[in-house]
Amino acid sequence: GTNYVAPQGVASIVERVFSMSSLSPCCSRRATALRHVAARGEEARSRWELTSADGRCEQFDGVVVACPIPDMLALIDTGEGGAWLDGASGVGRADLTGVQYSSRYALTLFYPASAAAVFAAHIDWAARYVSKADDDAIVYLAHDSAKRGGEDGGAVSLVVHTSVPYGIRALKAAEPEESV
Repeated sequence: GTNYVAPQGVASIVERVFSMSSLSPCCSRRATALRHVAARGEEARSRWELTSADGRCEQFDGVVVACPIPDMLALIDTGEGGAWLDGASGVGRADLTGVQYSSRYALTLFYPASAAAVFAAHIDWAARYVSKADDDAIVYLAHDSAKRGGEDGGAVSLVVHTSVPYGIRALKAAEPEESV
């Protein structure tokens, strides 16, 4: 199938969406409370009130919450206990608290730009999957700088992902991250 890559990183997709809209994102502010505010008056509509760590309180027509579920539930619980959650789009608190994350490790190694020639001579792929027969821990390798086009002349990077079973074993064994 077709593979798509964001040469400037995944964040560039979000930046592009915002640049093409009338939205004005506010970054690097931690949300500490989220509350659903009921509509008042005939023409009014319900809103979301968001309080940030710096004490600012603002209302919005909609809020996109993109954080791990435990953090999201903690934020929702700051309002009216997330009572609206169980009626929203068929997803309830029990569904969310039952989510299990994929347990894997990821490692990115950075090399100086001078290593680009060595990488180019020995690695003829931008990304590849590793079979279980080849390695029971590593499942994915990416010559990430090549995947992004490698035209910036900056650092060379290699990304490694472990398998889920390996990640679960390492977590259960409570191994320090340095030894994983």
